[in-house]
Amino acid sequence: IVIFEGSVYDCTNFKITHPGGPKYIDDNVGKDITQLFYDNDHSKIALRLLNETKIGILKGSEHANIDSKKVKDQSMMKEIEHEEWRKLIDPAEGTIYQVFTKLDKDAYMNFVNDPKHLTRPNDIHRMFKTPFLDFFSRTPWYHIACFWTPVMFYKLWQGSYELSVVPLVLSFILGLITWTFIEYSLHRFIFHMEIYIPDNRLLRTIHYIFHGVHHAFPMDRDRLVFPIAAAIPIYFIVIKLLSLVYPEVMVNTVMAGVVGMYM
Repeated sequence: IVIFEGSVYDCTNFKITHPGGPKYIDDNVGKDITQLFYDNDHSKIALRLLNETKIGILKGSEHANIDSKKVKDQSMMKEIEHEEWRKLIDPAEGTIYQVFTKLDKDAYMNFVNDPKHLTRPNDIHRMFKTPFLDFFSRTPWYHIACFWTPVMFYKLWQGSYELSVVPLVLSFILGLITWTFIEYSLHRFIFHMEIYIPDNRLLRTIHYIFHGVHHAFPMDRDRLVFPIAAAIPIYFIVIKLLSLVYPEVMVNTVMAGVVGMYM
């Protein structure tokens, strides 16, 4: 149990996953951690996680480590209580269409770079308002392995008819390295370059679909990985690009390595 800005929080279950380790929580059990929290940089996602553990308000709190005026004027928890982004975006009403119609470039930048943790009762994040379409935007992590593992082995099987054992193994390793380069390039020069995206709502929406949603809602466990429906056309594009770089007899095996590393 700790006190922050006059409220009481039960961090028993959270301390195991605390990024700084459980010691920092154990050493301050029963204490006012307001000043300690202020002195160490914490993101809004940390505030939202802390807010989930709130169990009450400490009446007559004098804030042993910080005066009440400073808490009132500079409250960190106050930053997330009203969640200003909800005035523009309703997470339950399909965020893709709302990003397209409601957010200009500055608003979009603020939206995707402010990690949100949905803690209100019955909170849900939908990319599409229509349940049928939204179903295809959800990809539990294990779906990736279930879908792409057979594809990897199929490409290896094709490659086994084209290469002997040693070239097969070397081509597969080359595929692993190739995907590492592809993934780095995508993140470095496309996914994380949103500041350079032209002021165009369509381009912003495309960026949101492919990567921005992961930053905006990092705690959405159904969208931690790339949707299979969107990955399939990219799969065929990558095969085509590989055929322009590598000899034809290597393409299937290199692609197997690319898929394996992707998983």
